Amino acid sequence: MVKLALHFHALPQERTHLCPACHRQSLTENERQVLYYLRHGFSQSQTANILQLKVQRVHSHKCSAMKKLNFTRTSELFHWLLQGGLTLNLTGPELLKSKFQ
Repeated sequence: MVKLALHFHALPQERTHLCPACHRQSLTENERQVLYYLRHGFSQSQTANILQLKVQRVHSHKCSAMKKLNFTRTSELFHWLLQGGLTLNLTGPELLKSKFQ
């Protein structure tokens, strides 16, 4: 009985959001933003400047997204991205910033 109670107590912390279409773990907003900028040719340091994050945080978001998408190599991720694997409609001041800042 105690094991069952501990199991149910742990569920809310372990609950993840799943994509309704493919039943995979969904990417977070930050992961999607990082992948969006990487897809459009921004480096990790440029992406960090745009999103006002540390470069390590951008790297962490990229690695987390790769894990959720079952990619082991960055080249696999970029191939998927360039084939249209990420659809994200961002609007706002982030998109107005220059690529060369």
